[in-house]
Amino acid sequence: MRIYLFSFLIPFVFSLEYQLFDTSQLSPSSFFEQFDYETLKSSPWELSKSKKFDEGRKEMMAYEGEWELKDSDSKVARGLDGDKSLTMMSRARHHAITRFLDKEVSGTNGVFVVQYEVKFENSIDCSGSYIKLFSAESPEDLSFDSYEVMFGPDICSTSNSIKMLLHDGDVSLKHPPMARKDELSNLYTLIIDNGKLSIRINGQVAKAGNITNPRFVKNSSKFTNIEPITAIGFELWSMDAGISFNNIYVGNSIEEAELIGNSTWKPKYELEVVQKREYRNNLKIKHPPAPPPKSFDDLIEEEKIDFLSYWYLIFPLIFIAIFFASR
Repeated sequence: MRIYLFSFLIPFVFSLEYQLFDTSQLSPSSFFEQFDYETLKSSPWELSKSKKFDEGRKEMMAYEGEWELKDSDSKVARGLDGDKSLTMMSRARHHAITRFLDKEVSGTNGVFVVQYEVKFENSIDCSGSYIKLFSAESPEDLSFDSYEVMFGPDICSTSNSIKMLLHDGDVSLKHPPMARKDELSNLYTLIIDNGKLSIRINGQVAKAGNITNPRFVKNSSKFTNIEPITAIGFELWSMDAGISFNNIYVGNSIEEAELIGNSTWKPKYELEVVQKREYRNNLKIKHPPAPPPKSFDDLIEEEKIDFLSYWYLIFPLIFIAIFFASR
């Protein structure tokens, strides 16, 4: 993906204002979500009312994690004011939310692209942040275990990878790349182009190969065309709050994904880089480093100075006392 960061523009990024992406630039068959809604309730997104079997507790658990549409409130890199994201708000909870597309996106046109932003507003400990794509005909038919594509970061302690699973997990990468763990907005792109697969992070290729190559993909012989995508969603366990998702694209054009990345993610990322630098500089000012401990020679020298200062002060007083005593 040709997404360029022009360093000479960075001094001007603070003057940027958030603007919605003009979707008229996209094909009518493409799907793009930029969360231009007043509230989550007024959006097409629906909280899941189903339950999930919790392996640790050995019981069925409801998806109790809370979601919200909001601006970033990150202390490190706030981004653009007015740029709402879909955000997981709960710690140590199962989260699930879905929406159906206005029209299905074909997976058999030779090129298939999924792209979206992930931002960890706080430090990341253990959380999935991958997206799922479904071919269900109705909400009643939708199952989180039955998906066409699962793609995105999955981080827990020292385990860090970008998941890429197809056809309910039957097909997956053998050696997935690592995700970004910083507090900035990071752009993840999956491209399936006539049998070739590539994963990009912030516009740069992180992994690429032939999807039918058994050394590159597990169960490569089971790969078939992606069924038409009718719905997308997130079904995640998270120990961390403040994980947000934005600018989700599903379509059949690499050029459209690049256009979206350059128009939405790039200026925001450049601003966040500057904001993070300012945040770190402010921390240095508030917490200057402590001076090194004094050496033995320094302490001896200070004692000499204190001794001389004492006699410079006391000698004139002694002289005056002797002078008046002799009178």
